[in-house]
Amino acid sequence: MKLILGSSSIGRQEILRRAGHSFEIIKPEIDEQAIRCDNPRELVVKLANAKADAILAKLGLNIDPDTIIITSDQVVVCNGQVLEKPKDEHEARYFISLYHQYPAEIVNGLVLTNTKNQRAQGLDVSETLLSEAIPTELINQIIAKGQIFNCAGAIQFEDPLIAPYIKFLNASEDKLRGMPMELLKKLLLELQS
Repeated sequence: MKLILGSSSIGRQEILRRAGHSFEIIKPEIDEQAIRCDNPRELVVKLANAKADAILAKLGLNIDPDTIIITSDQVVVCNGQVLEKPKDEHEARYFISLYHQYPAEIVNGLVLTNTKNQRAQGLDVSETLLSEAIPTELINQIIAKGQIFNCAGAIQFEDPLIAPYIKFLNASEDKLRGMPMELLKKLLLELQS
């Protein structure tokens, strides 16, 4: 079985590699903002399916029949608001300010697609909370690094500056980084049966 990861996310790549998977990376070229849905659980699955469609179109007939394409999307829901990648520094600061006051729900949608365009899809939802407010000086440092502008909800849970403030309610690193491995294993079995 050959795996294609439809994501340029370093976090997702690291999680897959640590689990012993080898894979090719193909970045889906879609306009995520053009795909909207009020329900965050439906939104992430819609986006993951759109990414799979884009990769299949890119590959055309040049695809090994034993290939499985993995696509995913993640949003953070906090205080009833869907938080995607922040548009600017102001929005990033606002997102970060919410996490001490309200639990953050991390919603991952995962879609596996084979070359016959058969799909297995699922959701993983977990929660986390900041144990205390992050000092402004640290927020400035986090924003200056620029990495949070590629992260749903403007939060990079594995960042050593923010990690000491995070209280994991039922989340684990693979879920926080957008590649829930238990769900991936379940969907692989489902697609191969």
